[in-house]
Amino acid sequence: MPLGKAIERLEESLAAYAEHPDQLMYRDAVIRRFSSAFELAQSVLKKFVVAFSVNEKEREQLTYPTLIRTASQDGVLLNGYDVWIKFREVRSRTGHMHDDDEGAALIEVIPVFLDEVQFLHNRLSEELGDA
Repeated sequence: MPLGKAIERLEESLAAYAEHPDQLMYRDAVIRRFSSAFELAQSVLKKFVVAFSVNEKEREQLTYPTLIRTASQDGVLLNGYDVWIKFREVRSRTGHMHDDDEGAALIEVIPVFLDEVQFLHNRLSEELGDA
C-alpha cells in the first residue's frame, strides 16, 4: 500500500534529521514527506469510512470533522478530531517552511503524526489484510 511506503519514507527522513538537525535539507525532507503521508492518510481514511461506516446520504456530506470522528469511533485512529485538526493545520502551513522558526514548529508535530499514521496503517492492515 502506498501509505506503508509513505510511512517508511517519513521514518527515513526523521532518522536523517535526528542525525543532522543543523541541515535544513533534512528538515525540509521531513516536512515534505509528512505532507505526502498526511494526504495519503486522509485519502485512505475517506475510502475506509465511505466503504464501511457511512450510508449513501452521509457520503455526499462527508466533512473533515465527520470523517475523523467516524474513523476514531471505528477504532482506526489513536486520537480524534482535536489532534487530527492540528495535523491538518500543520499540513496547511508546510508552504511556509522557508521560515526557520515555522519549520522548527512544524517538525515538532511530525513524530506524533508518525505514531498516529502507523497505528492507522496497522489497524487497516488488521481489518482489511494488506492495506
